[in-house]
Amino acid sequence: MSASRCYLAPMWLTSLAVQGLSALPDASMAHLERVVVRDDSPTELGAWVTALDLLFASLDVRRLRSLLLDLGFAEAPSELEVSGEPLPEQASWPHPDAARALLHPDADRTIRLRATFALDPPQFRTLREEAARRPDLVAGLSGGSTLELQIGWRFASAFRAVQIGLVGAAVGGERIPVGSADRPAWLVPFLADMAHRFRRVGVPGSHRPTRAARLWLAAATSPDPARTAAHRRLAAALAAPPFGLDDPRPVRWNDGRPEVVVGPQGRPVAWEGPVAVAAVHLAVGVYLLDAEILWVTSPGVLARDPAAVRGWLAAEAESAGSRLEQVFLVGGGRIGRGRTRAGRAGGA
Repeated sequence: MSASRCYLAPMWLTSLAVQGLSALPDASMAHLERVVVRDDSPTELGAWVTALDLLFASLDVRRLRSLLLDLGFAEAPSELEVSGEPLPEQASWPHPDAARALLHPDADRTIRLRATFALDPPQFRTLREEAARRPDLVAGLSGGSTLELQIGWRFASAFRAVQIGLVGAAVGGERIPVGSADRPAWLVPFLADMAHRFRRVGVPGSHRPTRAARLWLAAATSPDPARTAAHRRLAAALAAPPFGLDDPRPVRWNDGRPEVVVGPQGRPVAWEGPVAVAAVHLAVGVYLLDAEILWVTSPGVLARDPAAVRGWLAAEAESAGSRLEQVFLVGGGRIGRGRTRAGRAGGA
């Protein structure tokens, strides 16, 4: 494994706590499984996905820039100043409105995040081998295969700047130093490698899946064997239960625009109805976004056979050959049991 890659990646969330968001001033999710179905209010769901975005943006400068733009902190990239490498440390912007809207008035201008990740057995063995060269890992590994991170976002009084920092870390319950002077050399590349493992996707069924078609066509025509394999798995999954589409495939419609078609006559998948379109969005998210933790919005359109869809996602998350490790299904109607409600957090 190259030196630029971390030695181990925590693959799925077992708990998440947040303090300070305007819509979630003090809340937590615990005992999370591979497929998490939530039926919170739209406001709460929006806050939970923002909390996850904040968590992973704290580990990558480019992701932080993108998130601040998406949240309306600035109107253009040139209005943002971000420092820190590879982990972000500070950011500033010209207007205070977005920061004020994000923060709860009693939050003392601080958002606190605490996340616990489960490490799967093969990766745990890899880190155990690393512990032979890094004694700081030995005690933590004896406590279990978990990684806990605590991250703080401290906003300036004018709400035009923020300091971002890792304020706590633990492996198996054993604290790891996080200060720049004494943190272990493995920690920063470990965290930087985590930044892009969370993605989110919507599964609307009311319009043509243009972006999904573009991603699928690029994979189908890529010289990269991994992308070709993902394309084949995607096509096979959509053709099999619980979706059952007739020979789904990406094409260039009218010799130009990417389109997903089905059947021997090449009918656009949108002609098959909202369930078929939603299935394409979901499967493309699973196979082509390279996500290990995937947030899926509005899965209710797939409720024709909710138990089968949930079972398929669970099988993908637990498959040894799949990159996917965990799926959050939120909004748009419930598609199965097993939802996990927010509880009150004692503190992040």
